[in-house]
Amino acid sequence: MTIVVIALLLCTFISGTQEQEGDIAIAGRLSSAFSPGLYSHLWEPYSSMECLPRHIHLSLGNTESSVMISCSLPRTENCGPDSVTPIVIVGRDSNHASPSTPEQIKITTKYGFTSTTNRAHYESRWIHHIEVLNLELGDHKYWYRIEVHANNKTDSVNRGSSHVVPDFATGDSDGGWQASSRLLRRQKGMKNNLQANLQPDTGKKEEEAIVASTSPRTFRTPPHVSKPVQIAIVGDLGQTTNSTKTMYHMMKTTRKRNQSKNDDIVTSLILCAGDMSYANSNQELWTNWFDVMEPLFSGTPLLVTGGNHEIECNADNLDIFVPYEKWFRMPNRLGEAIMEPVDPNYKKSLWNQSCSTPSAFLGRYDYGNAFYAVTHGLVRIITLSSYSQTLPGSRQEVWLNHELAQLNRTVTPWVIVMYHAPFYTTFRAHNDEIQSILMHKSMEILFLKYRVNIIVNGHDHAYMRTHPIVANLQDPENPTVDVTGKAPIHITVGAGGNREGHVKEYLNATMSEPWVAKRNKDEYGFGTLHVRNCTHAYWSWIRDGKTSKGFQDEVWFDNQYFL
Repeated sequence: MTIVVIALLLCTFISGTQEQEGDIAIAGRLSSAFSPGLYSHLWEPYSSMECLPRHIHLSLGNTESSVMISCSLPRTENCGPDSVTPIVIVGRDSNHASPSTPEQIKITTKYGFTSTTNRAHYESRWIHHIEVLNLELGDHKYWYRIEVHANNKTDSVNRGSSHVVPDFATGDSDGGWQASSRLLRRQKGMKNNLQANLQPDTGKKEEEAIVASTSPRTFRTPPHVSKPVQIAIVGDLGQTTNSTKTMYHMMKTTRKRNQSKNDDIVTSLILCAGDMSYANSNQELWTNWFDVMEPLFSGTPLLVTGGNHEIECNADNLDIFVPYEKWFRMPNRLGEAIMEPVDPNYKKSLWNQSCSTPSAFLGRYDYGNAFYAVTHGLVRIITLSSYSQTLPGSRQEVWLNHELAQLNRTVTPWVIVMYHAPFYTTFRAHNDEIQSILMHKSMEILFLKYRVNIIVNGHDHAYMRTHPIVANLQDPENPTVDVTGKAPIHITVGAGGNREGHVKEYLNATMSEPWVAKRNKDEYGFGTLHVRNCTHAYWSWIRDGKTSKGFQDEVWFDNQYFL
């Protein structure tokens, strides 16, 4: 299927997603509109297998040899944790033979949410985050499927009970099945299919032990520490025709090895700098977004940061970032999320007196998916929260200082910091916002002190890359170009394709500022960073256009730490 056909068909789909259709209706519409080649997961028999997992997406695990596989099941009695347990089956054989079930740790959660825009109440699906352990590092290809086992039929595979994350909206932890949080294991040699499970010890047939199973998908394990990597970077994706184009082009970089720079490498990780689904308190649009993005995110791990469109305060209690916390499970969490509800008086001061998606916002949200760090090959990736407390002495600032101070640049010579709202902008859109001003004052000094290489942002719906820049105390919005080249490079990648379109104006329309290396407000796309060795990395901005004509940006970066 060509990109043009995909774009035209998705336009029809997106116009309907605003109407809160049911899951089966949406699946049917997409199944009839798209070729199975791109959206084959929506051709699977959801009506005949009630508990078939959907919304599959990957992230890195909490160890170097693990991966997090997330999915959702319907919020029904038959598909709840009292009745069934999802288990990940993996294998290395290209013919999907010789399956095994490595050790797994599973988190099960859900949430309730009342929209601040129309007061509609929503109860989420069951959301499962399954960390698959003890995989082989080094860009090894695995196939996997998710089987859903009936609980009373899985004793022979030593099924453990789940750990339950409390429901932020209701405080309900379903404590009756919270219990032991054991590791899931499966005996080797077990043969299985959708109808039966043959026990390896007795040969006894257990009918209907497996109530649903996805088709096989594939992923690649992370590279060894200190090895070359290629990372795709995007922001402000949304779920439009242009969003799908961006997703499709990113997916091609995960399948096709990059040999143009004399390295046999594929994209092994995706960074999204906030503003993912643009649900804007309409929770049905989260499930729609995962449907649209599943071809990419079910095969390549994703790291995210919260943008203003993830704030989505719950009208019942003004809790913030609840869907973002529930749908994603980022690695190396410092603890469960600490959230404080928005003060009602502060809410009245926000744009449109709403805390659904305020552009300028400062809340209290720590740990969880708010800020974390992970190593990927030659790179240490540090993710921060623009909308948490950032002043000196705050939890985030204290943690960042410690994280940067203990970096080993021999092991991870490159450091990328990602957060949503940029310190510097050439666009007339989100300049002078409170969260950026305060974060800038307290954290840029740390980026300079510890020689951070690249800072990735979204928020502005456009593309910008700066020269290496340092703060200008006399004019904070116009930094100074560092002639030594040692300062960080700031890259804004907010042109993922969201429904709000591009920014409308530059701050300086006639010419870009001296500290801006490249800028563009007319193209959608994403970037790839190919970190080749400890001293050099290659950055490429990939536009969504059909030809090579138009805006492009390609450049080699020298590692500032070694200058």
